[in-house]
Amino acid sequence: MSGDVLRHELRVAWRQVLHRPGGTAAAVVTLTLGIAASTAMFALVDGVVLRPLPVRDQSSLALLWRQPPAIRESRIPFTARDVEALNRSDSRTLGGVAGVAFQGAGTVPVIENGNAAALRLAHVTGAFFEVLGSPAVLGRTLQPSDDVAGAASTLVISHGTWQRRYGGAADVVGRRLFIAAQPFVIVGVMAPGLDYPRGTEAWTTVEALKRTAPNETFKEAIAGELDAIVRLRPGTSAAAAREELSALLPRVTQVPFGIVEALRPELRGFGEVVLGDARTTVLALFGAVVLVLLLASANVATLLLLRGEARVPELAVRAALGASRARLAAQMLIESVVLSLCAAVLAVPVATLLLKGLASQVKCRSCTVARRRSAMSTARSGLQSNSRTPNSSPPSRASMSPGRSALPRRTEICRSN
Repeated sequence: MSGDVLRHELRVAWRQVLHRPGGTAAAVVTLTLGIAASTAMFALVDGVVLRPLPVRDQSSLALLWRQPPAIRESRIPFTARDVEALNRSDSRTLGGVAGVAFQGAGTVPVIENGNAAALRLAHVTGAFFEVLGSPAVLGRTLQPSDDVAGAASTLVISHGTWQRRYGGAADVVGRRLFIAAQPFVIVGVMAPGLDYPRGTEAWTTVEALKRTAPNETFKEAIAGELDAIVRLRPGTSAAAAREELSALLPRVTQVPFGIVEALRPELRGFGEVVLGDARTTVLALFGAVVLVLLLASANVATLLLLRGEARVPELAVRAALGASRARLAAQMLIESVVLSLCAAVLAVPVATLLLKGLASQVKCRSCTVARRRSAMSTARSGLQSNSRTPNSSPPSRASMSPGRSALPRRTEICRSN
């Protein structure tokens, strides 16, 4: 088919599309919704399930915590001393151990150049990025030497924070900001896609965050509520690591106050913990949306067949005038392509809106989980503190206010886009 013939067929197809606005609108709207929904869901699947975090050999990473034998839903965190003891142990299965905030990332107020802002901050032990195997794209990561008493308070920021807050400025390393009147220095920027715990904008050390706490009770809570990230040695299975940890943990870790029953180690794959139950949910939703797209395509195909049936007299006249069957089939195909292109153009903004809505729902769900875990851990810390000091009264609201936002009892705020 020559260029002149193709242009002629396109003009004829466009006239046919405009000639029946009702049928055209129904076909375009149906295809638009199907394409937009499937595109938004695929973007979500790609970002949540398919694209791995920028860490070294993610399959050898696992998250470790302790559980009472009778309560599978309960998670007993480690202390910073427990994590360090595990790291120094002569384990045959663990290649490295680091701690990460049990509550995940929390929103804290920061002051930089006299301007106040909010930052989602997670506290980790100094070996966190070394165990993850994630290098910085600018500056350096946190080191074990940053997580000792007397070291300068440092933090590293995520790539997204670097772009949003600092416009990708190369001189971001070395900038100072204040959290609860304590100075922190930015020492590095992490690779794109690394936001573990989910939604983290910056990471600091356990020792640095302890300096923002107003009293010893909250300092103990910061250092005493950590999950352990472990890197398994090459060739080590999760079952072998779990068997060794069953004997190792009672020797090198402390049992939390008030727990009398034996605790068993719970080891979960890093990808499984990061995704949680979102993987199954997202894949199920994606399958449902694909079915919706197939149904939409089938409905549009039926509509086009009915339109073709109504045009039988017209096609018979064109055939009598010399049009070949291939020419008539090309005409119908071009009309279908025009409808599909119109639907694809309209699907772009619709998919963008759907993706923003899905992202806000995922964010609010993760915030709800973080609030529940934070409330449970805070209640547990309060019970342990009151049990250790039965004659002491709880700190007043005024005594908590100077560093409230930097304490473990942090509240996530869900904002709809």
